[in-house]
Amino acid sequence: MLNTRRWFRVICSFYALIAGASSLAAPVDSGSLAVVVPNNLSGISYNVVTGATGNDTSPPSGWDINFYSTSPTPALALFWPTTPANSHGGVAAGAAYAALETGAVVGPSRTFITTAGATAFANFQTPTGRKTLGIRFFNDASGALHYGYIVIDTTASNGFPATIRRIVYEGTPNTAITVPNFCGVNATIVSILDIDGDCIVDPLTDGLLLTRAMMGLTGAAVTNNAIGAGATRTSWEQIRLYINQQFVANYLP
Repeated sequence: MLNTRRWFRVICSFYALIAGASSLAAPVDSGSLAVVVPNNLSGISYNVVTGATGNDTSPPSGWDINFYSTSPTPALALFWPTTPANSHGGVAAGAAYAALETGAVVGPSRTFITTAGATAFANFQTPTGRKTLGIRFFNDASGALHYGYIVIDTTASNGFPATIRRIVYEGTPNTAITVPNFCGVNATIVSILDIDGDCIVDPLTDGLLLTRAMMGLTGAAVTNNAIGAGATRTSWEQIRLYINQQFVANYLP
């Protein structure tokens, strides 16, 4: 059992780690949204920075992405601006857009595609549910590339009805951003302190996991009796990768 003084040092280190991580990132968050994607060819065009919307025939100034429905067979799809060159696109999984998992990093190291049509967007059509699309876009105000992600709910086998639930991007140009854990129907973002991904920040699970890792423990010594019910990160490898990504740490296997 750690004595009181040692626990105090651990807690101070814990908060110092949090402060250091938060100072390294400047995410711009739209908050919870309920933007319905029209099931037609015009779709909805979106300016990520301003939140302005339109469609393909009347897009908002500086639009960054357009969600639409293909024809004659309806299916959720998207397309992007073509200028400046290599300034837009979604994170790729081969020839298709990737439906990203919690902890995925969106940044310069990823491969981006701008393929139009339903085939490339197949991962967002089926199975149905909440999906996260990693994006890059050109910010007219900063004159630079930014990275972010869009959370979208899809239903039925073709992706419709579809609802955009949240748009987040890294405010610092050319800087990567990590996809956090989402909970609830309105894509609520849980604190990065939700280490095990159970949508609850609990000192007896998340606090214990992070404290054990900071003490130099690994493997089952970190995770034993410290994983919450319904957690999405249950192994040391998953916990380790999450802590390294979220807190810019370098814990080893």
